[in-house]
Amino acid sequence: MVKKVVDIIRPGRKGAFSASFSVGSKKSKKRPGRKKRPNKKGRKIPKFVWAVLPLAILLIVFLYLTFTGSLLIRAVIEQEPIELSAEAEIFIEAEAIDFDNRLIKGQVFTAEKSMERSFPATGLAIQGEKASGLITIYNNHLPAKSISLRSATRFLSAKGSKIFRIDKGVNVPAAKKEGTKTIPGEITVKAYADEEGEDYNVEASQFSVPGLAGTAYYYNVWAESEEAMAGGFKKETKQISEKDIEDAKEDLRMLLSQEALGIIKSELPSDFAFNEEAFIEDEFSASCGEDAGALKETFNCSASIKMAGISFSQNDLEELALFLLEPEVPGAKELNSESLSVDFTPKTLFVEQGKMIIKAEITAKIYAPVKEAILLSQIAGKSKSEVGDILEKDFNQLKMVELKFSPFWLNSAPSNQERLNLELTL
Repeated sequence: MVKKVVDIIRPGRKGAFSASFSVGSKKSKKRPGRKKRPNKKGRKIPKFVWAVLPLAILLIVFLYLTFTGSLLIRAVIEQEPIELSAEAEIFIEAEAIDFDNRLIKGQVFTAEKSMERSFPATGLAIQGEKASGLITIYNNHLPAKSISLRSATRFLSAKGSKIFRIDKGVNVPAAKKEGTKTIPGEITVKAYADEEGEDYNVEASQFSVPGLAGTAYYYNVWAESEEAMAGGFKKETKQISEKDIEDAKEDLRMLLSQEALGIIKSELPSDFAFNEEAFIEDEFSASCGEDAGALKETFNCSASIKMAGISFSQNDLEELALFLLEPEVPGAKELNSESLSVDFTPKTLFVEQGKMIIKAEITAKIYAPVKEAILLSQIAGKSKSEVGDILEKDFNQLKMVELKFSPFWLNSAPSNQERLNLELTL
């Protein structure tokens, strides 16, 4: 007997098939009345759909961006300066700012500094010595007779024609006769050059006595040196002048005052104001190791200084400045406090009393505020040109206006104010 087996697969399932076969049989039999289903994999989307689809997507995106667009307005609010000069008092015993009396609490600060420095001499002096040496004066006058020569008698050297003088009077003995031979009288003295300089270091020479010219003694009284004159020199050298001493002390004063002020400035609280004119020289002393006239190329001086003055909080000054500016601001405008600038100069300073009167130069900027809600309501739904006209006419304090539409093809402001944005800067 032949057994028949049938596989049953749920109808409609992809890849379904049916088959019948007999166990032990080589041939299968087809079920009568069963048709083959067509293959769905071969179906195609029409070409016109592919052509229209991108345009449809672009249209959808365009409409979405158009109806959800926004407008950003960037502008700078025009400002105008306001200035005010006012005096204020700084007092160390004040407890806080007194706006009505223009009083600010101050504090005394001091610093000491000392220094020693070397300074160059700028004066000039001629330093020199006169050459000198021994000369022997001879007297060969006949008839024999002694001759007296006074102090400062001149002797003219045969070599170099230089004048020398004796520094004391002398008596030259008379000549002596020894048979037929005449032995001149002689005396040895020290002679000094008439001027300083190396030119007077002449070699051993014979000397005439110009003062005896025209007398019988001129040819019979002379002098000779056995060695060269020596010790003469002349040179230019540096000399400390009175001005050098004064300038050195003043330089030390300036250096020390700046260093002392630097110490004070570094020790001030971070919010305290600093002005050099608010500090004075409380003590100063200086001395130099050499006197004026000394032949030195350099000299040392030392000095010490004490600086004292008054400072105060810059924040307190700015608060007082804002208080003083407020009445000067027109009612329709507002003060830009960030633009505030306050410079001051001391008018009077009494460090010992802890008081200082200052003159403050106050500058700031004021502007007409923009009512943003009104601006947005006026431009909502308006065209680009209408927005420009509104801003120019009703909000003319706005300068450097930039209208940024998004997307870029929009030519009118959104009606929804939530999509209107303002970026205003001062």
